[in-house]
Amino acid sequence: MSAPRCPSATEPAREALVAARLTPDEQASLTAGRDVWHLPAIDRLGIGALKMSDGPSGIRGERIGRRRSLAFACGTAAGATWDVDLLGRYGTALAAEARSKGVHLVLGPTVGIPRTPLGGRTFESFAEDPHLSARLAVAYIRGVQDQGVGCCVKHFACNDQEHERMTISAEVDARALREIHLVPFEAAVREAGTWAVMAAYNKLNGTHCSEHPELLDRILRDEWGFDGVVVSDWFGTHSTVAATTAGLDVEMPGPARYLGAELAAAAARGEIDPALVDTHARRILRLVDRCGLFDGPGTTEEEEDDDPGRRMVARELVVGSTVLLQNRGLLPLAPENLRQVAVIGPNARWIRTGGGGSSAVTPLAESSLLDELRGQLPGVDVVYEEGCRIDRGVPPLDPRLLSDGFELECFSGGGFDGEPVAIEHITTGEYLTIGDPMPGVDVRNFSVRARASFTPDIPGSWRIALANTGTARLLVDGALVVDNAEPSRGATFFGYGSAIEESEMVLDAGRAYDLIVEFRAGHTPVSGFQVRAARPVQADSLARAVEAARGADAVVLVVGSNGQWETEGTDRADLRLVGEQDELIRRVALANPQTVVVINAGAPLEMPWVDDVAAILMLWFPGEEGAAALARMLTGAAEPAGRLPITFP
Repeated sequence: MSAPRCPSATEPAREALVAARLTPDEQASLTAGRDVWHLPAIDRLGIGALKMSDGPSGIRGERIGRRRSLAFACGTAAGATWDVDLLGRYGTALAAEARSKGVHLVLGPTVGIPRTPLGGRTFESFAEDPHLSARLAVAYIRGVQDQGVGCCVKHFACNDQEHERMTISAEVDARALREIHLVPFEAAVREAGTWAVMAAYNKLNGTHCSEHPELLDRILRDEWGFDGVVVSDWFGTHSTVAATTAGLDVEMPGPARYLGAELAAAAARGEIDPALVDTHARRILRLVDRCGLFDGPGTTEEEEDDDPGRRMVARELVVGSTVLLQNRGLLPLAPENLRQVAVIGPNARWIRTGGGGSSAVTPLAESSLLDELRGQLPGVDVVYEEGCRIDRGVPPLDPRLLSDGFELECFSGGGFDGEPVAIEHITTGEYLTIGDPMPGVDVRNFSVRARASFTPDIPGSWRIALANTGTARLLVDGALVVDNAEPSRGATFFGYGSAIEESEMVLDAGRAYDLIVEFRAGHTPVSGFQVRAARPVQADSLARAVEAARGADAVVLVVGSNGQWETEGTDRADLRLVGEQDELIRRVALANPQTVVVINAGAPLEMPWVDDVAAILMLWFPGEEGAAALARMLTGAAEPAGRLPITFP
């Protein structure tokens, strides 16, 4: 990427000079995405295409699932640090991650106030306290932008639930709006100088946030002096005239429906003042200049850069955010006092690194809590039992069971004829494209043949499933297992996908099976498929966990949720632990009161068993350094330093 350049206050702004050279069509083109993640380049002026990417807890890059990224702790975990200096270093690390992915603008941080902990994206926000949120947001944004990468703070404003999120109206009076919901955004603008703000999906007091003149014009620009760019949330633009006159600068993703060429046409018809189009273009050019793109396109090659310094920041965040809620003399675990430790729970072997939705990243390198704890407790027998499952239906295929992800042969058109137009690779069982999958290939008319080698780790009856847009079928060792040629409508792929169709297969552990997915796109702007697989369920799983607890000197019981339960697009129904987890805790604690419960979740939960266990740690969604940091905290090599940033019942 080119070195960043911010115009000084004393020289003429370069965006003004460049803006004067743009044609009206070029001005309008800047107001809409070229594709899912880029703004258009202006080749004749040597201006590169600005690239955005999902944050806020890791940089996903341009092609979701194609590259792994360092997974940092979730927003509530960052809030639990109450540590402004650490958040600044976190921002610096994120900027370096963005550069490794060729990204100019990070879509984060999320600073909305979680009005209700049931919100599906509660885990993305820092805190329920506006002052704490503001202090952390300023540190985060400064850390990123001091390195020449921009922040797009989100979601402006009052975006605190997923239920009917595109149409719901948050009814908020002026005092609550000013004293609670807008405080972090104001600090992000006035103190941190954020380069961009994302308009929320929802309505505020009856008007969509992306066309809300009170929010975008009078408060954001006139009152706070914001000189950056307002970007719509993806598919969150609803009009041409109302949105642009209210203050929306950029419609994402492309190709545009309301801005871009449609804005130019509206100006030509006299519905929009051409001077307003020029104003929007100048703001966008200012952002382009800040990102260094007046000096050429820079490199856009994405890398999987496992930097030790950034990984150390990720581990610091885990230790700094973990909250010791209770300790009745059990912690730290001392190896000289232990013969056997039982590690139990649905999240015990592999810590869930993050929640679901646009904040999720594919981790670079995870470690098992069992391995980490064995390393911290030499000579101690560490045994493991799952206890229960918390899958929401058939879970995503565990990528650790794939030899090397999926290889994709991509074809233009609905068949698999001739040579593929591209060969791609994904690291998980999910393929997703928002907009055209590649230049010259229509998102509504292409096909993919995907191959992988899958090795089960448990023998028995597996549930194998497939969900997709368009049509798809799944073959295992050449046998048709799931045929989704006539899919029923479901909630997958942002509502564009099918229901999850499943089948059962008896599989051998340790044997490699060939998986083939044959996928044909449908007439939707989002396309993809998900391969899912549920391990066999042990009928006596809970009893085995109780027996392991009874024979141990101490129990580490890891419970919580995952990206199926805490995710963009769906709110939680209540604050209870899902499945049989409460019963698991009750029975394990009865068998062995020397139990520490570790909560691996992103939002508050009920704890009816609080008086039955010796210790409780709130780990949050800690990112990929969670297992290593947790093992150190359990054994006293590190001290959990977090404090709750949100109310627990």
